[in-house]
Amino acid sequence: ASVSTVEGEALLQGYPQIHAVGRAAADARQPRLIDLTWGEEGAPKVTLVGKGVCFDTGGLDIKPASAMLTMKKDMGGAAHVLGLASMVMRAKLPVRLRVLVAAVENSISGDAFRPGDVLVARN
Repeated sequence: ASVSTVEGEALLQGYPQIHAVGRAAADARQPRLIDLTWGEEGAPKVTLVGKGVCFDTGGLDIKPASAMLTMKKDMGGAAHVLGLASMVMRAKLPVRLRVLVAAVENSISGDAFRPGDVLVARN
């Protein structure tokens, strides 16, 4: 498989919402879009997409501690597509697989997006 990432400020070109959610994280935990491809070029294409909010304080709309204890669900989409991709590759299914995972840490800082901010998407 081959893996590439779009990270940090580079996300502003094409993936501004991923950047907005993760921009308050520390430099070592920049938001990123992980793009994995596997399989033969001419095989039928299958794309899996998963959201991976690895830690979600709620940004400036701070969640109560009890809500942070169960926030593991925010990375469930990413976990599912990575698990499924692993199964597809191990089974050597005849597909051209692409896996996209938006991985962010929704932290608190002066740069965090605020409740009510309007985030512009590509669509």
